[in-house]
Amino acid sequence: MTFTVDHTRLKKGIYKDDITYDLRTVVPYVEPLMSNVCMHSIEHILAVKLNEKINKIYFGPMGCQTGFYLLSDNPEEEVYKALYEACVEALEEKTVPFKSRAECGNYFSLDFSDEVKEKLEILRDLAKEALENPGCFVYPII
Repeated sequence: MTFTVDHTRLKKGIYKDDITYDLRTVVPYVEPLMSNVCMHSIEHILAVKLNEKINKIYFGPMGCQTGFYLLSDNPEEEVYKALYEACVEALEEKTVPFKSRAECGNYFSLDFSDEVKEKLEILRDLAKEALENPGCFVYPII
């Protein structure tokens, strides 16, 4: 549970607890928070792409605007590989799926912006690092 994590020492990374993956793209209290457009757009992009690759139970943004939660019961290596591939594909395609009034409750806040690109690149690089160095991300506990 992230409420026992020392957020003043938390870095970008992929932290795992049981079936929950904490995907941190922002260093709390150091870097600017993600915008709603960024979080919403990445939610659309990765929810769809990850669903094609793994048994995704849930993918969505953190309320604190510093990352995303991914719940999956797939083996860790499969999750990291799927996240890496999903980000690579998204960066190549540069589109946000389900961007219409009929498909989304606020499609006006969807855009493949520079911020979205930057955060997808961070997630791609973190997934690659997790694949190459298992156990490299460890929560700083209070």
